[in-house]
Amino acid sequence: MNDGLNMSRSFHTTRKDVQQAYEKARSGDDSRIQEYRKLYEEYLTKRRAKSHIKEERQYGQSVHGGFSIDTLPIEAEERSEYLHFPVSEQDIRTLLKRMPQGLIDGLDKITFTLGKFEQRCHEEPYYTEPEKDPYLGRLGHEVFGGIYRPSCLGTYFLNINEIKLYGYTYDPAIENRDLWDLYLRLHMLGVFVHELAHHYDFVNRISRGRWRMDDVEKGEIYAETVAYKWIKEYVIPYVKEVYAEQWRLLENWMQEKVGVVLPTSLLIGDCRAKGKKGRIRITSFFSTSTTFEEFVQNVLSGKDLEASKVEIADGLHMAEEYEIALEILNPILEKDRKNIDAICLYGEICDHLEDYHEAIKYAKMALQIDSQAIEAFQVLCDAYRGLNNWKAVIKWASRGLAVTENGWKYSFFLTDKIRAEMELNILADAQKTWSEFIDFYEGRKMPKRIQQIGLELEKKLGE
Repeated sequence: MNDGLNMSRSFHTTRKDVQQAYEKARSGDDSRIQEYRKLYEEYLTKRRAKSHIKEERQYGQSVHGGFSIDTLPIEAEERSEYLHFPVSEQDIRTLLKRMPQGLIDGLDKITFTLGKFEQRCHEEPYYTEPEKDPYLGRLGHEVFGGIYRPSCLGTYFLNINEIKLYGYTYDPAIENRDLWDLYLRLHMLGVFVHELAHHYDFVNRISRGRWRMDDVEKGEIYAETVAYKWIKEYVIPYVKEVYAEQWRLLENWMQEKVGVVLPTSLLIGDCRAKGKKGRIRITSFFSTSTTFEEFVQNVLSGKDLEASKVEIADGLHMAEEYEIALEILNPILEKDRKNIDAICLYGEICDHLEDYHEAIKYAKMALQIDSQAIEAFQVLCDAYRGLNNWKAVIKWASRGLAVTENGWKYSFFLTDKIRAEMELNILADAQKTWSEFIDFYEGRKMPKRIQQIGLELEKKLGE
């Protein structure tokens, strides 16, 4: 649910800046093309916004166009048998009629398009490197089963008051198309209301006599927050009501394959990612919608179903959806009491729920199956740390170190061990563990959190 807005506190871009950027962009370099687009949009925005303010002051009213929901131009810019828009013009108009009135005031157009050029310049650092789809050659990412989405699904162009929605590409003969179109429809409507929130934010600021938009961070936080509310209140009820038959088929598929019917909110995911000072909310790294897509891909590619269920449960656990993850794991463990991946994951979730004794039970159950199960040692360290049993933490961290090769898990056990040694005031042992840290990070930059442990140890030794 990203957009192509480039907003700043104020716009100082001149015609000369744009001309110089254009000359550089002619080289074909992507970074220079992107810089040109950025400056060009800022320049147009400044001119348009100043014109709005001038006319508003002169005439005492907004100069935005006054389309109704029924007459708002909604057009398809490009067509191909491989380019698909799971959202129709009727979907947009019907949804808008259910939402608060006045949201489209000043909106000039909604366009369905491939957006091949826009995807070249879009930055999306939290996804894998984009690839060209095999149908139309647009940059993007495979969702599952040969369905490709663009890197960016929608853009609000504030300089022309237009929302562009970029379609998915796939073979129209794809199996279970109605099922997957329903899923894609949820996401495209979610992106639409995100871009609509950007437009509403922009028009509201203009109407209050402000011609400059706030910075990108504030604009994104606003759009994500509003879109999250609109998705729950309008998008999800609309899709479940209007596409009830397809929704029933998707629920049946989930019940058969996942073992539970995932809530609609998890299928669409939480669009709120950004926080103050540009920080990314940690749970946004573990998207529930991406977890579902990976599960579908596993099923379609013929991967073992039980292993795929454990994977989706793990993804939901990473997104802090613990109860649903346990609901998936329970039938697996009833059927197979030796599924060590499911057992360790169950114990890890119990740790997160602070049910430490239950976590210990599952971890020791795993060790009976595999005496070197590293994940079980991690669960035991977490559980005993939660119980403030530092001697047990040292025991299981040491066991973990004995079977772990150098890597982040090795660092995990070292951290638990030295923390426990400092808690018990066994400072001579803590110094030895600290020496292991120094050897472990030799030739590499030591993370700040590890450096902090060293400072804490130094302070204790000084005392």
